[in-house]
Amino acid sequence: PGLSDARNNLANLYRETGRPALAEREYRAALAEGGETAEYLSNWGLQLLDRGDAAGAEALFRRAIALNPSLPQPRYNLGNACARQEKIAEAIESYSRAIELNPDYARAFFNRGQLRGAREDWDGALADFLAAAGLERNAAAEARAGLILTLVNKDPEAARPHLLRALQIDPRLPERAEVEKALQTRRSARPEGSAGAPTLP
Repeated sequence: PGLSDARNNLANLYRETGRPALAEREYRAALAEGGETAEYLSNWGLQLLDRGDAAGAEALFRRAIALNPSLPQPRYNLGNACARQEKIAEAIESYSRAIELNPDYARAFFNRGQLRGAREDWDGALADFLAAAGLERNAAAEARAGLILTLVNKDPEAARPHLLRALQIDPRLPERAEVEKALQTRRSARPEGSAGAPTLP
């Protein structure tokens, strides 16, 4: 186990420094020497995801989950792999399971919120962005929550604190133009029977 852990750690270093071929070699060696573990499979899956092989990564994350179903990280990773392949329902389910296992998983809330927003499930997206923002300083989550409150809920007063926090956390956030425009919005009635469809960056 000591040698296989060392190989796994070396593979992680290669992955983080942009040397994918060496990383894959060491992940394979770690698995050959130490046997399959959820950690090794997940790390190798991240390597495949980095290089654009979402289907290969998905297979490894599923093997990791089968070995240890109680870990939230492989389920979050599986959500990312499914989202890359536009398997939206499966991605949302994977993020949801990660959140069940770790209720403080801010990134899983944020990613699930993005997918719910893409489906125009604005209530679900808003809840997820607010949860993500409550768990960590996340300018994008604050911005998206504020934009939904402004453009869908037609409640700029409720949106304003989130929009201002977004700019405070990251004055250069990509959504700055949309946030500044939303801050100029005045309260208006929400259209009867229609949620609207904001364009989230």
